[in-house]
Amino acid sequence: MKRIFNYCTAVLFSVLGLTLGSCTDEYEYTGTSVSGEQVYFSNALSSTVELSATANSVTVPVNRIQRSGELTVNLDVSVPEGSPLTVSNTATFADGDSVAYITISYDPNAIEYGKYDTITVALNDASLTTPYGNTSYTFAAGLSEWVTMGTGSYCDGIMSCFLPQLGLALDPMTYPVEIQKNVLREGVYRVVNPYAAGTDFYDQVVTNNATYFSWTGGENTSLIIDASDPDFVYITDDFYTGITTTVGGEAYNPHFYSIVGINMEYYGFSLDQLKQQAPYYFGQMKDGVIRFPEGHVGFAFGDYDPEVGIYTGNYATLAVALPGYVISDYSSSFAYSGCFIDIMGNSYIQGTVTLGDDVASAKYVIAANGDDVDAIIEAVNDGSIEATDITESGEVSIPMSESGDYNFIIITYDAAGNMQGSSATPFTFNSGTVQDDTEWQFVCNGTYYHVISELFSDAGPLFEEMSYTTALYQDPEDPTRYRISPWSNNPYEELSFDFTMDANNMISFDGVYTGYQVEDTEHNVFTLYAADAYTLSNGQWPNSYYEPSENTYYFANVYYAIRNGEVSPIYGEWDAFVPDGAGQSALKGLNKAPYRLNTKANYIDKRLKAMKPGFNGKRMNAKLIGKR
Repeated sequence: MKRIFNYCTAVLFSVLGLTLGSCTDEYEYTGTSVSGEQVYFSNALSSTVELSATANSVTVPVNRIQRSGELTVNLDVSVPEGSPLTVSNTATFADGDSVAYITISYDPNAIEYGKYDTITVALNDASLTTPYGNTSYTFAAGLSEWVTMGTGSYCDGIMSCFLPQLGLALDPMTYPVEIQKNVLREGVYRVVNPYAAGTDFYDQVVTNNATYFSWTGGENTSLIIDASDPDFVYITDDFYTGITTTVGGEAYNPHFYSIVGINMEYYGFSLDQLKQQAPYYFGQMKDGVIRFPEGHVGFAFGDYDPEVGIYTGNYATLAVALPGYVISDYSSSFAYSGCFIDIMGNSYIQGTVTLGDDVASAKYVIAANGDDVDAIIEAVNDGSIEATDITESGEVSIPMSESGDYNFIIITYDAAGNMQGSSATPFTFNSGTVQDDTEWQFVCNGTYYHVISELFSDAGPLFEEMSYTTALYQDPEDPTRYRISPWSNNPYEELSFDFTMDANNMISFDGVYTGYQVEDTEHNVFTLYAADAYTLSNGQWPNSYYEPSENTYYFANVYYAIRNGEVSPIYGEWDAFVPDGAGQSALKGLNKAPYRLNTKANYIDKRLKAMKPGFNGKRMNAKLIGKR
């Protein structure tokens, strides 16, 4: 990403000289004066008075304007019944002093952590007061359950994730923050106001871009993190960043929510249930550094609404280093993108390796599912198992012939060659071997494009725009039958997309099991199917077809789930398969396709949108999830 603001603002100040001439009329003004001691409470006093576990008293200041002479003022004091705090009802100014102190006494052994008593002290002699100052002071006094540990580090994954929703871009920043620990709950930490004044984020982003940002603060602008179980770390409460963002004249102050917290509060899951059923919602703490997965928090513009859901609220860059530790990124990951079959029929694993910023080098090896991953990592390090060396992120294509379940193991190293991390990503490889009795004949390799155009303008596409390599087969005994295998970019299932094409190049197909799953706003999970729009609508929606002049196969796909025993269409899109070597005409055809295909689809039934209650592919609660 690029930083948002590469522009200058020039401000021209003009000085207008105003000359006042003499007037024939003269006016006199005599200001009134206030006499007496003029005792008052400063309006800069905090609303909270913090006690100390190592002391037995704390003082509160009261001020006066007249400094001469010693003065004792009497106070009306209001303390909750049963409070362990004793508040003096007088304060004495020494001769020449403008400040006196009210003493709050207590036994530190009797103070309950986290409990604050509301106290009011008020001047009870009106002759000593001033109309220009406060005559009373109300505050909460108590012993905080939070103790400052020192300065740690915070890597933002929140504001940098939120701003693109508004058309702005910001690189994630790493900067010092105050870290506190909870004295009552072991392993619970608080990142104090990570976006407030005094932080690098405020100084570099908010201050320098006042047109877009302002600090509005709030009560819950700190992150509370439960790391009592280092393998299942989570942000416990909802919170605000305290930053208001103004774009296009609209002010945004998003409310952020813990996904773990939402599942417990709104959907009745226990913490143990979530650890077992949804471990991907949790972060981990290792060597004093806490890292969170993408989507650990979500945001909404207001209170959480289960019917609406929330947007993705953080990148995987979100991390916190406790004092004495440093955030370094030796992470690794593998994203399996499917099987590629070359013109000779050889099959390959395809995917993308992503390495953290601090990784100097890495090695990867593929092992069968069930093999001891730790033993393999040790064997790679001692040289008894050969692995492939890499030094940067990128796509990989690895020859593989046997279908099955595997682990893609990556080991990362620092510049000195010391192992710093590892990852093991399970995936299912399908060589493209046909599983039925048909002896399918290989036709060609090609590229399958998702979402070359939206089929239903009211519903929008389910998939993001993407493409991947695949292969086309034909049934030699029935030349009207074709198969794209594997059809879907899904590492969990071997999928084959079978269709027929008639003499007029019209394509039709029955429902196809995609292997993908979608989660609705009530956390119900449904398996997705795909169907030909024309077939599903009994001829009301457009045909899939083959365009010979472009050598391109166009598919009008409707993606749906079986919901309460009924077919529930939820999204539609135009997809396309372009054979290798189709030439520039095919690419030009794809560029023209959105206009041409939308013209074909301009009579689509607009009720489709109403037929998909509870689903929203742009929302976190309905994001596509693989079969886990």
